[in-house]
Amino acid sequence: TIWFISFPISLLLTPPIS
Repeated sequence: TIWFISFPISLLLTPPIS
């Protein structure tokens, strides 16, 4: 489903918060 794509993509697009 799209969820399996949407979820990892969201993490990749999210900049690392240090």
